[in-house]
Amino acid sequence: MGELFTSLGLFPFMQRDIIQGEMSPDDIRTSGMYDVGNSTTMPFNYGGLLVFNTKTLTIQTGVDLQGKTICIRVSWNNGPWSSWNNFTFNQQSI
Repeated sequence: MGELFTSLGLFPFMQRDIIQGEMSPDDIRTSGMYDVGNSTTMPFNYGGLLVFNTKTLTIQTGVDLQGKTICIRVSWNNGPWSSWNNFTFNQQSI
């Protein structure tokens, strides 16, 4: 059963496309995990993007390659995206 879901792309958090160059995250509304590589349209050039789509709310959460910045934005009913909200962390030894 898992192979069928994978081959049909039905698992909600499957690996998806790589966001690179001028590919716009505005067009990404399918739930899943996306790599970010050499992007000119994301708040960071390299990292990852998680997309959650509940049909009425789409949430994009991105993390830069170093894990120091988390960016989040939302879109209601496939409308315009909110601005990116960025959270930056200072490195601390634990």
